[in-house]
Amino acid sequence: MFAAISRLDAEPRRMARRRRLARAAKRTLAQRCEQPIETLARAQLTQRWKKIRKRGRMLAKLDAQARHKLRIQAKKLRYAAQFYETVFPGKKREKRRESFLSALKDMQDCFGDLNDVTVHESLRPGSPRRRLNGRQGRPDAYSPPLADRA
Repeated sequence: MFAAISRLDAEPRRMARRRRLARAAKRTLAQRCEQPIETLARAQLTQRWKKIRKRGRMLAKLDAQARHKLRIQAKKLRYAAQFYETVFPGKKREKRRESFLSALKDMQDCFGDLNDVTVHESLRPGSPRRRLNGRQGRPDAYSPPLADRA
């Protein structure tokens, strides 16, 4: 009975909190719409670059899943840089952008190669990393039948 009463009491608080969050989101959106696109683009690209640099400092300590996330972050930064290319015109900026995009593509390729090595190690017969994939206990596509497993 007390649980039902506390749930009824919590509902108006939740609704009020949702309204406050919605108002704050509208204010933030309105403030962003007033800023020049160059400012927003620079802020987004800088934020994404800082995240990559922070994780990249610990590259040797990252496991395969963390490296994969880093690769995805690099991909998002590359796509954002391509999206905003018309925001920053000029020959000098174009050269810098092309160099930056090329470096990001190379970084993604390196992370992809590292991921391939990890996957191949896990698929190697007798590998301690070999395991069932996460989909309802079905074996990997490349693994032997269950009867052959030790």
